[in-house]
Amino acid sequence: FYVRHVRSNIERQLIKIQLSKEDRQKLLEKIFDCPESLIQSETDNEFDQRLDSLHDTWNNIVQKHGRRIS
Repeated sequence: FYVRHVRSNIERQLIKIQLSKEDRQKLLEKIFDCPESLIQSETDNEFDQRLDSLHDTWNNIVQKHGRRIS
């Protein structure tokens, strides 16, 4: 239940900042869904690498939309 609650909160915030459905899905997959998602990390090093990848994805989305997203 906890993961579902956190996912819903994140998705709600992404909708609030008017992120496209495609971009929301991309981020949520990297955090929760794909086999190599952030929450599936088994070591600190894996987590850090996946967080860096998520950060890169976020930066690409922000660049695509300009300063509209913070």
